[in-house]
Amino acid sequence: MASYKARFAAGETLSEAFVIVHEGADPAVDVVVHEKGDGGRTTFVAVPDETVAGEVAGKMASELQLIELYGGSGPEGAEPVIRAVDSRVPVGVTAYRR
Repeated sequence: MASYKARFAAGETLSEAFVIVHEGADPAVDVVVHEKGDGGRTTFVAVPDETVAGEVAGKMASELQLIELYGGSGPEGAEPVIRAVDSRVPVGVTAYRR
């Protein structure tokens, strides 16, 4: 299977999720889904911690081509997400030290 970057560059419509770690967030409520006109979707979902991020990512992984994790504690904090998707989808990580 071609990489996300190659598929994007080829003009393929893809689905991705941006999972944002934010204290007090409720992923059942703090979610926005943008349906793309030519297929695919972009999902933004806030979660209270990395453990819940993993649970949410695991449920969405089969419908996505990319997951980005924001606001976590760094690469080590992404472990629950990476384990939950079990290599089904790439996971990007951005974080800062608190």
